[in-house]
Amino acid sequence: MAGVAAGAIIGVLTATGSAVAAHQTAIKGRRQQAKAQKKAQSQALSTKRQNAQAADRANRKKPDIGAIIAANQSKGGGGISSTDLSGSSGMYTPPSGGSSDLGGY
Repeated sequence: MAGVAAGAIIGVLTATGSAVAAHQTAIKGRRQQAKAQKKAQSQALSTKRQNAQAADRANRKKPDIGAIIAANQSKGGGGISSTDLSGSSGMYTPPSGGSSDLGGY
């Protein structure tokens, strides 16, 4: 009878040890999963920042031609050929009634 009782105790202890080991393995797995998820999120944020910086660099190199043309046309000058000093013909015309700061006419 003592042998049977000892065997039962050993069986209970073995089962308990297995349950504890399984629990510890599960905890370790959750920790590793959380660590991997945090690393993936960090890498995704880093990639997002790098992409935003690359887009900013690319946008700085491209002038907004449409806005430049629209601003020029809104001045009533006649389009790309005009400047603040010239009319739509592209030639300077002095103000009516006299001389100009550009050396006469």
